[in-house]
Amino acid sequence: MLPKLTRRQLAAAVAALPAARLAAQTPASGEDLLKQAREQVRRNAGLLSERQIPMATEPAFVFKA
Repeated sequence: MLPKLTRRQLAAAVAALPAARLAAQTPASGEDLLKQAREQVRRNAGLLSERQIPMATEPAFVFKA
């Protein structure tokens, strides 16, 4: 069974991934960084799409016009 995550924990985990991966790598050119960022977004999207996130996890705010 997967552990339950709050929306804050999920947001913190997703936000920490790019910084941790970029910090561990050596400096690269702008094109390499862009390519790495796109690959990382694809990987993260794939990982998130594998999880079932209940509606109660959605952000607790309402857009009002």
